Amino acid sequence: MNANVNIIVAQANNVLTVPSEAVKTSGTQTGVTVPGNSTTDNAGNAITNVRFIPVETGLDDGTNVEIKSGLEEGQEVITGTNSTTPTTKSSSSSGFNLVGGGGPPGDGGPPPN
Repeated sequence: MNANVNIIVAQANNVLTVPSEAVKTSGTQTGVTVPGNSTTDNAGNAITNVRFIPVETGLDDGTNVEIKSGLEEGQEVITGTNSTTPTTKSSSSSGFNLVGGGGPPGDGGPPPN
């Protein structure tokens, strides 16, 4: 007999989250990069300045990171070289969960007698 079990090791409801790849460390500060003012160069090409904003982080499930302070809901963060993602609030009924026990399943052993 086999059983799949999820053990929730931490949970937070109604929290602000950003993709994990948006969170960076600069020196001793943890933060995110956000779009700044846009300008144009002499050729008329758009140039968007960016700025680093320190944030306080919480839970991290490997996909999303809880932001405790430093950002507001809906504020855009830069996740890569050419993309932005708005911050979102986790609103699922289960909240923001960290699940433990992610090892591979066993073979179940021999059948019972």
